Amino acid sequence: MRRHHWIITVQYRDGVKIRTHTANGTVTPYSDATRQTVFEDALTHTLQQLDITEAAVLHYTLEPDEL
Repeated sequence: MRRHHWIITVQYRDGVKIRTHTANGTVTPYSDATRQTVFEDALTHTLQQLDITEAAVLHYTLEPDEL
């Protein structure tokens, strides 16, 4: 499979504040991966980076990484 670029924007609560965060990365999906599994992996990665367990997804894009 070819490499894809993803962008995800999430909104989450930090105490009394509401914050937004945008993350991005590239992934080469394994042979039986689906769009859903790539999304779940991107969301899990983002939540781990923020050290939170839940967030609302405001935006998600997955596209081939080649120009």
